[in-house]
Amino acid sequence: MHMRHQQAGYFSDDARPRVGSLQETLRVGRIHLERQWLAQVLDYFQLEARGDALRQADFRSGARRGQAHALSHLNRPHEALAVAGAALALAREYGDASNQISALRVLAAIHARHPLPTPDAMAAPSPALHYLQQALDVASSIEGYAVPGELLDAVAREYAGIGDYAQAYAVALQASAARDQTHSQEATNRAIAMQVQYQTERAETEGEHHRELAAAEAQRAEVLLQTSATLEHLSAIGQEITTHLDAAAVFRALDRHVHGLLDATHFSIFMIEPDGRSLRCAFGIEAGQQLPETRLELSDTRANSVRCVRERREILVEIDAEDSTPNLIPGTLQTLSLLFAPLLIGERVMGVMTVQSLAPRAYGERERLIFRTLCAYGAIALDNADAYRQVAATLKALRTTQAQLVEKNLELEEAYKALEDVSLTDQLTGLRNRRFFLQHVDADVGLSMRGYDETKRPNMADRDSPPRDLVFFMVDIDHFKEVNDQHGHASGDAVLVQMQERLREVFRESDYVIRWGGEEFLVLARATYRDDARLVAERIRSAVANRDFELPDGTRLKKTCSIGFACFPFLQSQPRLMSWSEVVELADQGLYLAKRSGRNAWAAIYSTPQTNPDGLFQRLIHHFDEVLADGEVKLVTNLESPLVTAGPKKRRLVMPAELKA
Repeated sequence: MHMRHQQAGYFSDDARPRVGSLQETLRVGRIHLERQWLAQVLDYFQLEARGDALRQADFRSGARRGQAHALSHLNRPHEALAVAGAALALAREYGDASNQISALRVLAAIHARHPLPTPDAMAAPSPALHYLQQALDVASSIEGYAVPGELLDAVAREYAGIGDYAQAYAVALQASAARDQTHSQEATNRAIAMQVQYQTERAETEGEHHRELAAAEAQRAEVLLQTSATLEHLSAIGQEITTHLDAAAVFRALDRHVHGLLDATHFSIFMIEPDGRSLRCAFGIEAGQQLPETRLELSDTRANSVRCVRERREILVEIDAEDSTPNLIPGTLQTLSLLFAPLLIGERVMGVMTVQSLAPRAYGERERLIFRTLCAYGAIALDNADAYRQVAATLKALRTTQAQLVEKNLELEEAYKALEDVSLTDQLTGLRNRRFFLQHVDADVGLSMRGYDETKRPNMADRDSPPRDLVFFMVDIDHFKEVNDQHGHASGDAVLVQMQERLREVFRESDYVIRWGGEEFLVLARATYRDDARLVAERIRSAVANRDFELPDGTRLKKTCSIGFACFPFLQSQPRLMSWSEVVELADQGLYLAKRSGRNAWAAIYSTPQTNPDGLFQRLIHHFDEVLADGEVKLVTNLESPLVTAGPKKRRLVMPAELKA
């Protein structure tokens, strides 16, 4: 009961929080929305009149989106839909892409929460996806704009909600990639933003404190300021002076206003040096002429400027006409009225400002209060200028650091790419390795499947040329162990290096030549006519058998190789019957036949019009001779009498764990 009373009081007209700006109003409204104070939320978002009067399109759009959220949670979906639509129309009218994306996401949330009529011309699987897809389209139209991960996450959730888990997974991967891609830059920008925010908040805090001090000084002058015009004039002067962020501009503004308000033959400003031991005349004008540079030690016991700093108070010196000015700076006029005031920021003294006149008793209480006020404004402006200079120096250093970080990131990326390339390359032969193959084969298989899908389209049915397939070649050097045993491992390495050179001569640059392991090589010939595969196999065999291998000691050695190959898809009428890994096993079956039939040969298994797809792979592996005898497959080989009854192949080339990696 007590909590309910507190909430009611909080939202009453008398207890409503005083919101200082439109943006603060929106922020409070959003807090109430998060806390589910729904009925009261509408009071904070009913602000179109204020937004219209101020022509704040961004604010008006945000207010409407807040209303839509609240109405949706109050189970008033149709009203929520209308208000959200108005927010979208307003954002489109002003070409505000960011608010368009936000409004589209609100519309998607309303449709996800309530059963509502489907939008016009909806092509997406659901109304929520209809609006989220529009949001993605708007985001992609913004030059240099990276689609945020949370928007992609929302799309993924909607796909999952309608049961399309494959698309949901694909979009979720895009969201993860978007976050990873920007992580390094975001971290750098966040560090810079935090540093800049710290400097800016510090400067703003000190500036606010200084303005409060200036206001206090101005209030003290009210008792002697005789007209409101003088008050307004001093206020305008203070605003002008404190807007400058350059010390030289502050000096010029002070000089102009001092001469406009006071009898000032001499005007100068002394600033404490960074070492804290001396005063330097940073600006000085007398009778329209610039004063020579002067430096006073803070240990000086006679100079009025030093005394003003030491005592932290205003000093007025009045001299009779017949007397001489004590401690007169050489080269300056004999003034009779001298007024000194410290430039104070809290308890810290920055320097001294002095105004002097040839007239006796030129500075009464009114003039002293005016001068004191100008000193207060001048101290604020000079301190702001110094803070701005420090912030600018910090920003420059941060930009330099950012550039260095970017350069280091590029170096790290290059190093990572080099390491990744090493991890995908066989160090002995320079060929790609099994890991590279497993990373890339699925993409080529997908491309091949799309080619077969296109042949089923009506306008592609009468295409003359047959589709190009993937052909997997398994190549094994015959009796390679004898090279290592008789000539040493260095000679074996030399044979492997020369073997890769001959394989590169046979195959195209676009084909994958892989060192599969030991003396075995796997080649994926891409976009190849399956009837030409036998010609390629013969070129491989000839390239090895017809040329000697040269060992490190100069010995020339004759070697042969055995080759097995198979085409993907294996059965063209059912291209998805076998996976690529099963086709590789059939290529290894062909290699197995070539090896046990005498070596220096090639063999391949092809489908026929009589091929029965039921359990085909297992029958080919375990009962190949029966399947061949029944005419379901044909054996293509250069062997005259291949041995096909020696039993099934026992080894597996691609393990299930590798396919999941």
